[in-house]
Amino acid sequence: YEQSNGSFYRVEAEIESSKAKDFTIGQKLKGIVKQTYVIEGHNKVSKSAVVTYEGYEPGSKGNVYLLEAVEGVLGKELRAKEVPVEVLAEGDNEVIVSGLEYYEKPSVILNLSYKIRDGVKVFLWQ
Repeated sequence: YEQSNGSFYRVEAEIESSKAKDFTIGQKLKGIVKQTYVIEGHNKVSKSAVVTYEGYEPGSKGNVYLLEAVEGVLGKELRAKEVPVEVLAEGDNEVIVSGLEYYEKPSVILNLSYKIRDGVKVFLWQ
């Protein structure tokens, strides 16, 4: 569940099997909060930018490609840098990952194709 301010809430519930058939999508439920978790200091990334083999469940590992500016012979050029990440929480269109904390304002490549690999020259269209 994602709030309007961009923060995520993960809601889990245990429902008796006799009552589970009476629920509909979007129905409001009342209950008791047993446990809460706070995930801060991590990056929110679009699901399309994370390459995983296990899905987007919390704890699964994957890769994200960042834009890295490298000084070349003809000046500054952009290269793709593969960074391993771990999924911490999943939303509808985005996931929270750890592994990008060491980069200041990371630029994540969103439109991945078969040509994007670690160290490949990337052109930025604006």
